[in-house]
Amino acid sequence: MTIQFKKDNKRVMSILLTNREGKKMDALEVDLVKIATTTVDLNKVFSEINEYFKTLPQRVCEKIFGLYDEILEMELDELPQMRMKCIEIYECIYLDDIIEVANKLDLPHPAVKDEYNYTDTIDNGISYIKSDYQDLVHYILWLRPLIPVFAHIAILHPRSGQTKEKEEIALSVINGTEILHHPAYARLERYMGVFCENIDSKITFAQITEGQSSEDMLSKFIALNIVRRLAFFKFGKDANGEANNVISNIYNYTTNKAENLCSPVSGVGVFRRKEMKSASEDGRIRGIDSNYSATQKTPDGDRILASLDISDKRLKVLHRIEPNLDLQKVIDLFKFNVDNGAFVKEPLFVQYVLNDLVKARMIVDITNVKYQRLWLFTAAQAILAHWELYDLALMVTGHRKTLPVSIYYNNSKKLLTDDRREFLKDNWPSIKEENVAIKAVDLIASSCSHMSWELVAPKWLLDKGTMTKQDYGYLTAKTIRNQVADLFIKLHGLEVGDYK
Repeated sequence: MTIQFKKDNKRVMSILLTNREGKKMDALEVDLVKIATTTVDLNKVFSEINEYFKTLPQRVCEKIFGLYDEILEMELDELPQMRMKCIEIYECIYLDDIIEVANKLDLPHPAVKDEYNYTDTIDNGISYIKSDYQDLVHYILWLRPLIPVFAHIAILHPRSGQTKEKEEIALSVINGTEILHHPAYARLERYMGVFCENIDSKITFAQITEGQSSEDMLSKFIALNIVRRLAFFKFGKDANGEANNVISNIYNYTTNKAENLCSPVSGVGVFRRKEMKSASEDGRIRGIDSNYSATQKTPDGDRILASLDISDKRLKVLHRIEPNLDLQKVIDLFKFNVDNGAFVKEPLFVQYVLNDLVKARMIVDITNVKYQRLWLFTAAQAILAHWELYDLALMVTGHRKTLPVSIYYNNSKKLLTDDRREFLKDNWPSIKEENVAIKAVDLIASSCSHMSWELVAPKWLLDKGTMTKQDYGYLTAKTIRNQVADLFIKLHGLEVGDYK
């Protein structure tokens, strides 16, 4: 039994549930008119994911089909429920298996560099190397199962009264899924950040988009590219026999969108690319805040944290978040992280903890200057450890890894304690049966589970944590949901002990 995506007449897509002989057992229809361009050959777009669906057991196919059926019955005000269904779909779809199928298909790839050339006058955020490109190919295939969901949201959007673009709303369904944490997603954010940084105009992004900030624009470009370009990208060759290039596709599409936003028709002139700046002697390239300092103020917290050095007394800015934080411990932790090659791939809890000081987008953007990103991760790690949220602190400088195929582990299903649950209900009452705060905790905890971790942390922090070590890595803590709840409570100005 399999699931198949198939284009029918006009822009209608069918999701078919078939038996082993290929006979249709059930079908769902999705109108793609609002999401796919007329030039896309949809049957070729679906060919790779259909090959993957053929490898799935009958019970898994039936479950995925049932989840699609439920999603396609939902309205846009049920987006949280829709998101949970998407999480369930991705609990059935394993990236490693998709990669295995992709390798057998031998998809054509364009020629790209094996490694970065730091003498080039380009920013590494723009330049993709072979490993980056391979990650992106796998990410595209992993996105394909979301096409019916994207299309459904696009149809619902006009009657929803939503002010956000349909692509941004559609992309929000990946929150809580492992697909949000794939390296290709963070890499695309870097690419789009540098792209936006190097766009020049006589007016600011905010003026161009009638009140939208540059961060809003960046989010918009990412959503447009993932929902409209990556999800529907066709692997193959052009008329000259050259492999279709995803990055060229993204660049041309985004450039066109940017120019349309600032076209002569609107009376504000046309975007033009800045010349790429050569790296200075220490390899640094100016960031967004310096390029746009005249028009876009960077908050004090951003500038201070982004320019810290070990001896800098301005480290005291962290006392705005935690007045009792021992700054010497922060410095010691930073030295350890530098010496031991701590990872800086998991920004989720960093963004939450440092939210009052640093814009979430900046944590993703500052990847080019040595140690800046590590400073932010270390600061968040030290604060989490001070709050005794040791396992969250460990994950900040850790690296998530896929579990062996033979193992299924999901500690996010461990229930909240009754006192925490009641505290969340009392402080964030909801008219719906499903409490909003509890749902938020569930989503975050779920995004940290179903995986093992490679940890880089000092012995005292490892000893304080409860993540158990196995041959294939550390397992997510059994108390992950309760620790996320404690963080949620703490960040809202309440004391974790209030409910005990």
